[in-house]
Amino acid sequence: MMKFKFVPIVLVLIMVVTASLGAFATSSVSSQQAADKPAPALPIPAQILSAKRVFIANHQPEIVNNAGYSGGPDRTYTEFVAAMQHWGHYEMVLSPSAADLVFEIEMISRRDAPDQFRIIIRDPKSNVALWTLYQKIEFAGLMSNRDKNFSKAIQRAANQLSGLAGTPPVFPPETPKNDSDDSN
Repeated sequence: MMKFKFVPIVLVLIMVVTASLGAFATSSVSSQQAADKPAPALPIPAQILSAKRVFIANHQPEIVNNAGYSGGPDRTYTEFVAAMQHWGHYEMVLSPSAADLVFEIEMISRRDAPDQFRIIIRDPKSNVALWTLYQKIEFAGLMSNRDKNFSKAIQRAANQLSGLAGTPPVFPPETPKNDSDDSN
């Protein structure tokens, strides 16, 4: 008789475990479906979308070892200004107080990471950083190829900005490299 007293308890336990596993499976599926959906686009600050005039600041807070590239320490700034002029979307002004936005362009060069550009977009009235963009410079062994990669990274940075502003790319997109390309 004792055998039959445990049967209802075992049946109840089986039903509870089965229901729990079903709920777990359903939540796993719905969380997987949520993970498969693209994340909602971040809202772009209104100042970036409505700006007409920009001031470009040559922001070099650290000593930058620019020896890997030709053109000297101001190359980052001069190429970025040229890219912005090529784009023609913004009027460039000579003072932050006359600007709707400030673009701080900086080259970051460290021993433990690839070189990259950082562009901080600031509201000149509040000095709040509205957005930050990064663009990696691809490594190359030869100076001529490093210089090409430097210029390509500036162009990609300009394209990032144009995308943020909701305009077409400034420069044509790069074509993918072939594995057989040994130009580095």
